[in-house]
Amino acid sequence: MPSVAHEDAHFDYDHERDPDQIFLRESERSIALYRQFIEHAGADPAYAAEVKKSRAQIEDLTAERIFVLNGIAERKANGK
Repeated sequence: MPSVAHEDAHFDYDHERDPDQIFLRESERSIALYRQFIEHAGADPAYAAEVKKSRAQIEDLTAERIFVLNGIAERKANGK
């Protein structure tokens, strides 16, 4: 269902289709899955390389999330 602009809003958008919101939601889900894998893998040396990659992915996703959140805050501060 399309969004309807409100009189008091600069604009109205479909929060579910906003690319930033989609990224934030999906990256949060991915981080949770990586953490779950790391927890299950434990200290098993058979999974050491994959655990290392998972930690790196968590770091990358966290940095990307901060970048996106800062962009959202900046746009909001500038009225966009």
